[in-house]
Amino acid sequence: MSEAYTGLAQSLRTMMRVGENTASNIARTQVDGARETRISVNAPATDIGGNGAGGSALSITGMSTDTRQGALASSDSPTDLALAGGGYFLLFDQSGNLFMSRNGKFNFNSAGELVNGQGLNVASFDPGTNMINKTTKATVSGSWTNDDHIAFNGDGQLVNLSQGNTPGRQLALARVPNEGALVNSPTYPGMFSASEATGMIQTGRAGETDLGVIVPNAIEQSNISLPDQMVNLATFKGGFTATAAALRVLNSALDDIINQFRPA
Repeated sequence: MSEAYTGLAQSLRTMMRVGENTASNIARTQVDGARETRISVNAPATDIGGNGAGGSALSITGMSTDTRQGALASSDSPTDLALAGGGYFLLFDQSGNLFMSRNGKFNFNSAGELVNGQGLNVASFDPGTNMINKTTKATVSGSWTNDDHIAFNGDGQLVNLSQGNTPGRQLALARVPNEGALVNSPTYPGMFSASEATGMIQTGRAGETDLGVIVPNAIEQSNISLPDQMVNLATFKGGFTATAAALRVLNSALDDIINQFRPA
């Protein structure tokens, strides 16, 4: 009975984790560039919790990220960018922490820096040093004003239309060997961080090997299907309810056994 109790408790913990992941997916269905995370669980050889003869409980065997591209939606903003193909936009915070995202909904702040909705800087190659730096309105010659109109081409290069169509910095993209091991950032929705299993992250330019091309005036939508997640939620609810009921029955049986040994 102890084995059965332990197995049921473990199964409940597993299903709670699956339910939390499903809820997270549902919350991110409207987050541009978001990707579905999936949890794999084992299939017990016998009934959940075991029957004293080698039974096993539900447990998590792995997590992965669905890397399929989401649908591209058109936009009227010249700073809204999408990636057609592989790769990720590369962004960083004030402390230099790197993040990756398929969400290209960007804008220029008052300092003329290209940022996302959370204030993270969009990375590009500095034409002078070829090092990763902030993306700004400045042209290669260094001139710009706050009122300048800009555009991006398919190579991810900024073009300052107000400065005689002069070129600026080129966006830096991230190449991830094992995309399925990317971790969703709890701080910045739609952002990904590397894990030990992602492999060495490399940077490159649009159109290079394993990197897509920039699609201006477009946004990649979430690849998470709300109907699929609602089905997952219903399945989770049914399994959780049944397991919780079995645990209550077991608790009641244990109480009956204990009461038999209490003094009259």
